[in-house]
Amino acid sequence: PVSFRYDIKILSLTKVSCTNMAVFVAWKRGKHKGGRTKIEFEEHGGVLWEGQKFVIRATLFREAEGEPFKSKPMDITIERHIRNGKSQTMGSVMVDLAEYADEEKHLVNKKVKLWIPHGEFAAGLLRVTMSCRVSSGDSSGDDSDCLPPEASNEKGGGEDEDEEEEEDR
Repeated sequence: PVSFRYDIKILSLTKVSCTNMAVFVAWKRGKHKGGRTKIEFEEHGGVLWEGQKFVIRATLFREAEGEPFKSKPMDITIERHIRNGKSQTMGSVMVDLAEYADEEKHLVNKKVKLWIPHGEFAAGLLRVTMSCRVSSGDSSGDDSDCLPPEASNEKGGGEDEDEEEEEDR
């Protein structure tokens, strides 16, 4: 098993029609691990989130040495804020964290375009940046630092970037 730390920054949602709707992005990995961005309002077919970052630790496994990592899914949903803590799912996409893990590189940065395949926001485009690095220390804290975006103050990226590429999914 190899432990990884993922820093995921929510950038924008475009190609949606939801006139002045209050929306947020929620994520969930596993049965109980998850969080959400702050609520923003749609303007002109899109929503921008500034500095909305969250951190996930995940331990990835292989069938055998040299094999690719087994799948580690994370669900991302676009939610419409209704009121009194209630929301309605407007779209969802599944991200396999194993696709972004590379144990040979110190840090992998990718700009990812996630096309929303399901819900009222189907065909919407969610843009995120995903930074992944091998996590030092033991793996007993798997997902233990899944932080709300306002609690994470670390910079995404920096001068130790080994790779940055844009991926269209």
